[in-house]
Amino acid sequence: MVDLAPVPQEPTAGPEWDAFVERGGGRFAHAYHLTAWREVHRRAYGREPIYLGARGATGELLGGLPLVVHGGALRGLARNLWRNLAKARDRGVVVRSVGSRMDLWRFYRQYVVAMRRHRAVPRSWLEVRWAHRLLAPSRRCGAWLGEYAARSSPE
Repeated sequence: MVDLAPVPQEPTAGPEWDAFVERGGGRFAHAYHLTAWREVHRRAYGREPIYLGARGATGELLGGLPLVVHGGALRGLARNLWRNLAKARDRGVVVRSVGSRMDLWRFYRQYVVAMRRHRAVPRSWLEVRWAHRLLAPSRRCGAWLGEYAARSSPE
């Protein structure tokens, strides 16, 4: 029998959830599934995600679904990263990993312009900043800054 119930997110529950994501997520697990993302939403929006978990008869976590009420908008993930990086390189754009807070701010300004161009609502600066701070060290989430070769200057 499988029981579907909220998974408590006390500090001791985070390692169980994250271990489950790392162990079983494969290509479908993203930074958004980790419990650090809960803290991103808490700090950036004051929202508390709900984690639904399916537990087996002995209490082991068999499946899970993190849910966040986010103004009703569903967001997807970019799936063409490598193709887009190659196109940028061919057009003389240098793409590098964000290394400083100023780099992250430059990235965010480019991101907002791109999202508005596509008539999409951008994520808040707080969310991007907290996501980078909490998830970039684990290499599960990253940001890249694109600049024309003549203007790029790493700090």
